[in-house]
Amino acid sequence: MAGRNVTAGVWGPHGPVIIGTSAFIFSALACWSCLTGENLPISLSKHLSGIPCSFTKHASNESRLLSNLADSAAQRMANRTVQDPLFLSLELCRCSFSAQHVKGVVRLYRQRVLANPALSMPQTMEDAVMKLMQPDKV
Repeated sequence: MAGRNVTAGVWGPHGPVIIGTSAFIFSALACWSCLTGENLPISLSKHLSGIPCSFTKHASNESRLLSNLADSAAQRMANRTVQDPLFLSLELCRCSFSAQHVKGVVRLYRQRVLANPALSMPQTMEDAVMKLMQPDKV
């Protein structure tokens, strides 16, 4: 692993997923090391320090969700939530949004990606997600 770049040779449709998975594994190892007090091997420590990452604090769950969905096509393709009503409804439920909040989130998402048609959401998503989030109405 010494001298290897995590992002080298990872291209194509699944590149962002592979990079994200490896970053998660390495950060989980670092967290484990901090919690248990165990030392990481030097080569792994060097590898971890070479992974570029950033953290953005968001004011609300809504702004975090919109940022995750609309920041880039790579993120959208990695989680595919804006193209699949089942995944989007599950993501909204996971973020503690009810069916009444769907219209607002979809409206804000569409405003945010207006300049980038590659990130557009299908027109029928809003109704499908609302129906999936209210199983008694399906």
